[in-house]
Amino acid sequence: YFSTPNFGGFGSDYTSGDPTKKAEDRAEMVRIAAKRAAASYEGVEIGDRYHIGDAPPDVWAAEAGGAAAVGVTTGNFGEADLRPFIKGEASVVLKDLSNREEVRRVLGLA
Repeated sequence: YFSTPNFGGFGSDYTSGDPTKKAEDRAEMVRIAAKRAAASYEGVEIGDRYHIGDAPPDVWAAEAGGAAAVGVTTGNFGEADLRPFIKGEASVVLKDLSNREEVRRVLGLA
C-alpha cells in the first residue's frame, strides 16, 4: 500500500478492505479526491471532475463518485466491456490517451 488509509497501487484500491467491493471502494476514492482537492484549494470553485480508468469498476466508480468517466481500452478490457457502464453525458471511452487534442477536448480544455 502506498498511503493511508491503505490504498493505492494496482490491486490495492479497497478502502473497505473487502476486495469484493472494488467498484464501491473506487467510487469512495473519487469522492475522497474531490474533498481533498476542495480542501487544498479553498476558495477556488472545483468544476468538472474526471476519473480515468481501464476497467469496468473504474468507469462505474467515476460516475458513482460524482465524476465523468474516461474509460480507456489500454488494459484487459475493450470498448464493448466498458461502454455498458457509461451513463453520464460527459463520460466517454477512448482507445488510449495518446491523442492529446482528443483528451483535451474530452476534458473540456480545448
